[in-house]
Amino acid sequence: MSARPLVLAFLLCDQVIREAGTGKWSAIGIFDQIIVENRFPAVHPSLAMYCRLTDAEGDYELSIDIGRLTENGHDVIGEVKGLKLRAKDRTRTGDFGIVTRNLVFPEAGRYQVRLLANGELLGEYPLLVLAREQPDGAAGTGEPTQDADATFEGADDADADASADAGDDSEPDGTL
Repeated sequence: MSARPLVLAFLLCDQVIREAGTGKWSAIGIFDQIIVENRFPAVHPSLAMYCRLTDAEGDYELSIDIGRLTENGHDVIGEVKGLKLRAKDRTRTGDFGIVTRNLVFPEAGRYQVRLLANGELLGEYPLLVLAREQPDGAAGTGEPTQDADATFEGADDADADASADAGDDSEPDGTL
């Protein structure tokens, strides 16, 4: 039985960068709300996530989903699946960054981004999607703010880029 990984960091940001020389990660533009024109569905062109895990041992299938919080719970609007992590030493840490493209928000409201390992919830990050106030007399058209061709349904569909790192002697597949 694999140990349950501990989340040390789980951030939403504009961009994640892994410096080639040192392998260090940078999370640029950390946020917990998105303000869009008052037209829904709204497309957010790019959303990045940075995660750091520890206390893991064994093989894991990681996934990230995002859902709108409703009276009935967490209504998933998209997910990235198929991220692999192999942890050999519980004392090590592992980092990874994900970049998504063209995430469609059906309406303004409270959303939650969740990180799961083997289907078990590891961490949550709140995200508030707000409609920008329109000047007096202006009304939204109900049209998407951008082309709504792409949705956040999976790593391939979302044009998501994922990589994992666990230190200087790690393997490129996300091994700790």
